[in-house]
Amino acid sequence: MEEIEFFEEIFCPGCFIAIGKKYKMNKLQDETGTAYQCKHCKHHYIDKALKRHLDELKRGREVMEKTTRMATYYNKIKMMIIDQGYENEIMWVNNIPNPVDKDLFFKEYSWVVINSGMKNKVAEKIYKNFWNNNTPDFSTINHPNKNKSMKEVYTRLDFYFLHFMKSKNKLMFLKSLPHIGDITKYHLARNLGLNYAKPDRHLVRISSLFTYPNIQEFCKKLSNLTGDPIGIVDLVLWRFATLYPNYLELIKKEID
Repeated sequence: MEEIEFFEEIFCPGCFIAIGKKYKMNKLQDETGTAYQCKHCKHHYIDKALKRHLDELKRGREVMEKTTRMATYYNKIKMMIIDQGYENEIMWVNNIPNPVDKDLFFKEYSWVVINSGMKNKVAEKIYKNFWNNNTPDFSTINHPNKNKSMKEVYTRLDFYFLHFMKSKNKLMFLKSLPHIGDITKYHLARNLGLNYAKPDRHLVRISSLFTYPNIQEFCKKLSNLTGDPIGIVDLVLWRFATLYPNYLELIKKEID
């Protein structure tokens, strides 16, 4: 007989005793399936609300167990990408100054705008040409809206940077910048050293394996378990996905 411990107030339908916030009940198996037995009156019943609560607890334990296994695998993944020559990317995220300066603010803004809707390798070439001789060359940006947006921020850089530094909700402020949307605001926030992950397709697919409500919660949990900042967790998982097309299969093998 398995004993179940609850941490919410429960009323026994047999004796109608308010058990209190901590109470143990017996979990039984009979011909109808799983049932519960009150230790006061021995009433034998199945309670739907109680069953839902138990199911939620079970799912929560399963998700936590999977996430803990993922944290162990994450450390292996990190070493794998370091061995393949990507330690400099991790060091870059780890060394983002706090606070950022005006030049870094615009450089990261311009990178996120250029990168949006584009393959990373293509964006890297355009970004390199844009910053030729460490000076922005707007003639290299052929996308009309991107060009206009970047010129707008560059022309009023003092204004935008000051408001960013003073903003209490920096994520919301970043979304107000030209050509920055619901996804790219997280990308820019991460690159400016804020504690967010970019919800790109790879991270969305990985987090879906764990049924977290969003990738921010997933990366936060991994961050807590591994000690790495959310930005590094984001980067490590993203780089792993770009290096290993079968990354979902590899992760499932480790967590299931």
